[in-house]
Amino acid sequence: MGTVKGAWVDTPPAHDLRYFQVDPCARRDKKDRLLECSPTGEPNEYSLVTNRLRVVGKIGQFTVYDLTYFRADSGDAGLQSILVGTGDQMHEIYFQQNNWGILFPAEIVLAGQQPVIKAS
Repeated sequence: MGTVKGAWVDTPPAHDLRYFQVDPCARRDKKDRLLECSPTGEPNEYSLVTNRLRVVGKIGQFTVYDLTYFRADSGDAGLQSILVGTGDQMHEIYFQQNNWGILFPAEIVLAGQQPVIKAS
């Protein structure tokens, strides 16, 4: 994960899709509030108003999703999350903040014969 708070690796539990479709500052689990959020989860300059979910594809039994969050103040894409799951249970495997003006969509590519998720 990479944000203004730095980069790290974690092992979060699975959640339903609705959990990820709210503003990341409003997530129930405070450890999943990945931005400079207020302690109460109240909106701030990073607040997001909408999101767009796109199915990237499948790898075996897992469906890969690209979830883009759009900023309330400008309407620009502000954050990207890549989710992998089965049924309605998802794991967030990648999260990045838009610091350079563009978020590239996730895709599934082959590494030899093995499909892998590409995120830039």
